[in-house]
Amino acid sequence: MDVKRVGRELGVRYVLEGSVRKAANRVRITGQLIDVSNGAHLWADRFDGGIEDIFDLQDQVTTSVVGAIAPKLEQAEIERARRKRSDSLDAYDLYLRALPHVYAKSLDEMKLALPLLEQALAIDPDYTIAHAYAAWCHEQLFTHGGHDADDRRIALRHARAALASERDDSSALAIGGFIVAVLDRDFAAALNALDQSLALNGNSALAYSFSAMVRALHDDYDKAIEHAERALRLSPFDPLRRVPQMALAVAYFSSGNFERAAAVAADARIGSLRYAIQVASTVRLGKLNEARVAAARLIEAAPDFTVAGLMARSILSRPELVAAISVALTEAGLP
Repeated sequence: MDVKRVGRELGVRYVLEGSVRKAANRVRITGQLIDVSNGAHLWADRFDGGIEDIFDLQDQVTTSVVGAIAPKLEQAEIERARRKRSDSLDAYDLYLRALPHVYAKSLDEMKLALPLLEQALAIDPDYTIAHAYAAWCHEQLFTHGGHDADDRRIALRHARAALASERDDSSALAIGGFIVAVLDRDFAAALNALDQSLALNGNSALAYSFSAMVRALHDDYDKAIEHAERALRLSPFDPLRRVPQMALAVAYFSSGNFERAAAVAADARIGSLRYAIQVASTVRLGKLNEARVAAARLIEAAPDFTVAGLMARSILSRPELVAAISVALTEAGLP
């Protein structure tokens, strides 16, 4: 892909491109850093080493890239990169192998990720980010897979472990904070973790996404909208963009901005709740015919849908919000 196009679409000035190749126990990392404003190559290099040297090679890449962009940021960025990993290469490898399954967004894939994360934690019980992703997998299985009490209990155990760790890992704090908010309604702990996450990494789309969702659930609608828009700006093609989109839909609907809520929900890809907020918002705007059309699309997408079933499975907790959406959905003719 043309790097200038990447720069335009993502709104970034620098693009790092390259490759990682592995043969037997040897690794080669190549990279080049390009200033997309003028196409200039600021840096290019190749790093060779044994697989056991992979962390050192990563540090060399980080040092070179950050140093080429802005030397004053170098040490802080290097330290941040180092904080994110286990000391065990085997645990790190298992964690990396789990990530594609986590981000595949299906319950079957979550079930494939969990054994890998559990193996990583068996090797390194203090591996903070592995705890966080294990918590997330179990939360998804609980929320979308039948509300098994064991999934909720295990999710919270891993989330609390991630939050209790002394390691400063922005992503782990963001995920752990989201889990304790959704499953335990512990908004004090959640917001503290999310604030700490953003303080560690003010450019994390993941942290802004989960912060937006938690604040939308906690009635802090202005901050939820601000953080959701920041997340979408930082990572417009993010595989988790449904999280800030959901936060926007909930925040706009809850604050009475039904026009924006309907527009955001219509543009999102967030499952049954997406259609539900779109239908409910359209009802509140007095457009009952449009609402019934959206309701028909919802039934087409989810033939077994019922209002009570959605409300029982959703992460929404405020009774008046649940009631408002339920009444509107019923008015649109949904069962």
